[in-house]
Formats: sequence, C-alpha cells, structure tokens
Amino acid sequence: MKSQGLNMKNKITFLITGLLFFIGSIQAQVAVNLNVAAAGTLSTLINSIEKNQITSLTITGYLNGDDIRFIREMAGIDVNGKVTSGALTELDLSVANIVSGGRNYCTAFNKAYYTSDNLISDFMFSGCGKLTSV
Repeated sequence: MKSQGLNMKNKITFLITGLLFFIGSIQAQVAVNLNVAAAGTLSTLINSIEKNQITSLTITGYLNGDDIRFIREMAGIDVNGKVTSGALTELDLSVANIVSGGRNYCTAFNKAYYTSDNLISDFMFSGCGKLTSV
C-alpha cells in the first residue's frame, strides 16, 4: 500500500513539474509585430512590462538612434554595455528603414555611435548576446 502511495505521489509531482515547465515555456515566448510610423517612437508602442518579455520582434517603419537604443535594452544590453533584463532573441528589420537622428545607441571605446540612413552601423548590436537572429 505504501509503495502505491509513493508511486502516486511521484506521478503527481511529475505532472505538476511538467505543467509548470509547459506554462513557463508558453509565457517565455512572446512575438510582436510593430509599425513605427515616426522614428524615435518605438518606446511609446511597447509598455515597460512587455519590453523585457518580448522574445521575437518584427518592425516595419522608421527607426533612429532612440529606437535602436531601446531594441538593445530589449536584447539584454544598454547604451553603455550594462546588462538589462531584456529577453529579445529574434529581430526582423528586413522592411524597416533606419534613419539618422535621435540619441546615440551605443558608447564604446569612449566614442558615441549614432544611426545613419539605411545603414546597420558599427556596434549597433554589439554585446546583444541574446540575439540569435537579426
């Protein structure tokens, strides 16, 4: 009788563990598609809670330095190279337009880096180790 009770307890523990793992994996994968109509406004389209939960982001529209800075934070690194709690792993900018303007998106080797029209610039995604796809 005791062996059956222990066996049932193990089954319940296994089921609960599996269910928690499944729920965690569902919550961990958040994909978002956004159109940024005006450069510099990406941060107004994503609230502070969603910012660090999004794992896949597709952007159309216009991005400047402020937007790239925000994306870097979502991908786990800020403008100065400090780690953030962002979870972004996939970024699709294939139909987005990068434009000059806004603040610097990165500071490295005592130099500030800014966006240029239609160019993935130096250090744009440097240190964004969570990004597996751009």
